[in-house]
Amino acid sequence: MKACIASRIAPVCLGAAGAKAVVAQSDARIFFSNSVVTGEIYSLDSEVRVCDESSKRDVATVELREGGRVFV
Repeated sequence: MKACIASRIAPVCLGAAGAKAVVAQSDARIFFSNSVVTGEIYSLDSEVRVCDESSKRDVATVELREGGRVFV
């Protein structure tokens, strides 16, 4: 997605679809920023490619803990 008005729509659409978080090895700074600004979803970094560790239709639970620790 190009950095334009549509970049702000992406987190909103993901939130509307029921997503609460995006866990990725990397994401564009504008996506992270717009996730924070809109408050729709959490954009979380991962040390591994989550798609390599999971299958389609897998469901993951993300637990946010004090001190910045995240458990998936």
